[in-house]
Amino acid sequence: MAQDELYPFPFSVPNKSGFLPSSEAVNSLYKDFNFTASYTNNLFLSQIGLSKIKLVYPSAKINTCTSLSFYGYSNFWNLKSTIGFSRHFKPYISFGVTAFFVFYRFSLTGKNLFTAGVNASLCIFPTKKICIGVSAENISFSPLKSGDRLYRLPVTFKIGFSLMILNNFSISLEGSKELKSPFLICSGIEYAPLKQFALRFGVSYQTNASILAGFGLRLKSFFIDFDAFYNLGSGIGCRAAIGFSKFLIKN
Repeated sequence: MAQDELYPFPFSVPNKSGFLPSSEAVNSLYKDFNFTASYTNNLFLSQIGLSKIKLVYPSAKINTCTSLSFYGYSNFWNLKSTIGFSRHFKPYISFGVTAFFVFYRFSLTGKNLFTAGVNASLCIFPTKKICIGVSAENISFSPLKSGDRLYRLPVTFKIGFSLMILNNFSISLEGSKELKSPFLICSGIEYAPLKQFALRFGVSYQTNASILAGFGLRLKSFFIDFDAFYNLGSGIGCRAAIGFSKFLIKN
């Protein structure tokens, strides 16, 4: 089952609280140097924990983002590094492109496998309250090679829409399609009654319907994110994240 199906909240459009992932294009909106470190876990199982560090360095014309992440455990893991470049074409458009490099290990006795590829994303801002996001993951169609065998990595296209209301309430809608998987549609709302606290609710449908409810809490540079969801096929689950994010150098 795809992770997006289990976690029904839009990813390709920015959101008010900033607790959720977004596309490379959004990094073009950073005006100051930023460092973020986070740990995310699904279902509180050590086997599916994701550790990640991320740096965004802004400049007058192009923002540079680099990240390093580790997912999995001793018998199965992947180590991924990225470098991305994004630019905001004032006042309406942000564009980003990312190169990724991934090492995979499937068993203690097996070989480490390597692949690399490219992602691209675009955000359009017709007004300050509206964002339209488009992203394409692994547009290089990069496979994973083991001996004479090739394993196809996912190639996913997403389009999303986000509307901000009253500066503390947002509505998002997103559709995505992995080439050999069913179409996924998801929508979500996010309400921030306080600057440091946000509530969210989401629904999605792929092969089964899912509903989600959660919150995000930010205390100065630290954040906590928790969501519980119910999938009609797999049942109840949860996702939790903790992290640190700080602007280190102001331009």
